[in-house]
Amino acid sequence: MAAKRDYPLTGFLSALILQKIFSIPMDSLLILLLKPCKELRVFCGFSKVPDAPLFTRFKLGFEDYIELMFQQMVDYTEPICQQIHSSLAQILTFDTSGIELYVTENNPKTLNALIRKLKAYYKDNPILLMKINPLVMPLPSNRCFLFFSLHPDFHPDTFLGNFSFDTSETYGMLLNDFHFSKALIPYNPRNESTLKKVG
Repeated sequence: MAAKRDYPLTGFLSALILQKIFSIPMDSLLILLLKPCKELRVFCGFSKVPDAPLFTRFKLGFEDYIELMFQQMVDYTEPICQQIHSSLAQILTFDTSGIELYVTENNPKTLNALIRKLKAYYKDNPILLMKINPLVMPLPSNRCFLFFSLHPDFHPDTFLGNFSFDTSETYGMLLNDFHFSKALIPYNPRNESTLKKVG
């Protein structure tokens, strides 16, 4: 028999989805928003608002199940998308703006040092390494590899990504390795050459 919970698990999941939709950066701000807003509490199924440690415990305790839920959603949503608009359903959209990486300093040296440490520590378990840090392998190749290994029958034709994918290596990998016929990626001005323009 399952233990009776003071807060429904679906409530935590609903609250975390709201947190992403409204771009609320911290659980403490989410809690601050939920306290005065009865409509959001009702949406989440909370009679009272959980405290921050309960949100942390939920994320840590159910992380694998949450990931599995989103992976399995593709199997349900893809046929629906095919029925709604088959040509639009052939587009795989990748948006890295939801990937938040904590670093003590915001510079490439700090990030690269962290990546080296993770690679060394998890060298015997590359799948776990990819799960822990999506930036360890060339992005989006690790994400595409994982996605297509979980959904082998899904063969989109077009890749639509945000500007973080604007590199010549990424274009080649998407077209040659993952066999997309088109890769639609906005121009990233940070990838512009520092050389003086001619003409």
